[in-house]
Amino acid sequence: NVHKSYLSCWTCGYQPLTWTLCQITGESYSVIKELLGSLDREERLEKKAVRKGLVQPTCLGALLPPHEDYLRRRGFDPDKISRLWGVLGIGLASPKLAWRLYIPIHSDGAIVSWTTRSLSNKAKAKYISAGPEEEAIAHKTLLYGGDHCRHAAIVCEGPTDVWRLGPGAVATFGVQVSRSQILKISKFPVRAICFDNDPPGRAAARKLVRDLACFPGETHDVTLDAKDPGSAKDREINELRRRFLD
Repeated sequence: NVHKSYLSCWTCGYQPLTWTLCQITGESYSVIKELLGSLDREERLEKKAVRKGLVQPTCLGALLPPHEDYLRRRGFDPDKISRLWGVLGIGLASPKLAWRLYIPIHSDGAIVSWTTRSLSNKAKAKYISAGPEEEAIAHKTLLYGGDHCRHAAIVCEGPTDVWRLGPGAVATFGVQVSRSQILKISKFPVRAICFDNDPPGRAAARKLVRDLACFPGETHDVTLDAKDPGSAKDREINELRRRFLD
């Protein structure tokens, strides 16, 4: 965004434009600043997509053997995941969504959006979510799993983390947390931030803890031994639930 002088990274979030270009190019700050001064900084407003309501993917159905095998490899019971979280399978569909898990996103008991998870860890995009024209409510304003929470919430990054932690956990769909999501998290008297145990995850967790500091209640920054809640051992999962949920 040249007009507002920032870059946006899917992992790191918003970064200053001049400083980031210095890191990428190796040029000095003064050189980059001079080059940016010659660019057209006129703000161009993009037309926002109009939300017409929920549009579901095609070819939804029961979990097929490849979906069940993927879940079992991740340590999940396919029947439980399907029954509790409403997860379905997508088989032969458009190339964009073929062989993925369909993950509905609820708000007050109703499906308002969705995301999908590839069965392959080699996929360029592990998660593909509904676009603005396909969801009744923008998923980045919601907390996945929020309908299952009571007095406390363990906040993590993705739906599979929520499945591993169980009811009481919520996901923000990545490390970038919107203002709407922050306000929803702040409503829980007790919140434990449990993002992935990698540099982007730890940085995002610390930022979220700071953002929540002005709200009443307790905010805890949790660092796992595992790389993420989805791969954590039972010992860590049980300890998290004992401390914050049970």
